[in-house]
Amino acid sequence: MPFPVIPVAKAAFVLASAYAVLRKVRAAPFEQEVSDRLDRVAEGIHAGARGPAHLHATARWRRSLRFGRWQRWLEIDAAALARFRVRVVRRAAQ
Repeated sequence: MPFPVIPVAKAAFVLASAYAVLRKVRAAPFEQEVSDRLDRVAEGIHAGARGPAHLHATARWRRSLRFGRWQRWLEIDAAALARFRVRVVRRAAQ
């Protein structure tokens, strides 16, 4: 039986790529204040404008999933805070 070279080469390429990416990634420092702020975000998507050039938005998605033979639970909590601001900047006088 011939040895399947193509699938082994693909797997080796994926593993080498993942290893190279993981070597470059550094762990971000944990900031409790930021985590607390994200915990206070209400579930759903909310957006509000403060003036013509400011848009503030929050989003949160929380779900508990049950899976497996032992019915274990997995809780997913994704939260985001965003600000989009547009300003007109005039050129300095020459």
